[in-house]
Amino acid sequence: NGTLNITDLGGMGGTFTLFTYTGTLSGGGLTLGSTPAESIFTLNTATPGVVLLEIAPASFSAWSKVYFSGTLLVDPAISGPNATPAGDGISNLMKYALGLAPEISSTTGITLASSGGEWSITYQRPANRPDLTYAPEVSSDLANGRWTTSGVIHERLTTGDPEVWRGRVSASGGHLFLRLKVTQN
Repeated sequence: NGTLNITDLGGMGGTFTLFTYTGTLSGGGLTLGSTPAESIFTLNTATPGVVLLEIAPASFSAWSKVYFSGTLLVDPAISGPNATPAGDGISNLMKYALGLAPEISSTTGITLASSGGEWSITYQRPANRPDLTYAPEVSSDLANGRWTTSGVIHERLTTGDPEVWRGRVSASGGHLFLRLKVTQN
């Protein structure tokens, strides 16, 4: 039996092996005690012989501390939610929302498709993003910027971490444009 207390991460995140073992883990004696509020901590015993500690940021601010430090962390043009330090046009907020690294150029994360009279936008996201709202939106006219969630069915396709979500809408009625809107709560 034991309690694991964590006092400071210093911007650390990821999955860490606490210990390995042979035989059977029983009794559920290992628990998390005090932990910093900026992250979400999970003990994972799903794989026989290994106990993992999974650390995920609980906010955009905590995520930023994982990837940026010093002068970069205080420069909104580099680490702010609308910044695109990789130059790929994907904002830091969207990369946080999709579980991507901000400094690496990416073309992954969102897929658009048409099938069976429907358009869909599918995306993969971390399970623990309590500070965000995800909303697939549709518009028939980009010129007027009339985006709406009306008529969009938003559904989780897989659970676990990461999760896969899809927004789908009927393809009838002419041209449609789809986007994933992410906002901080």
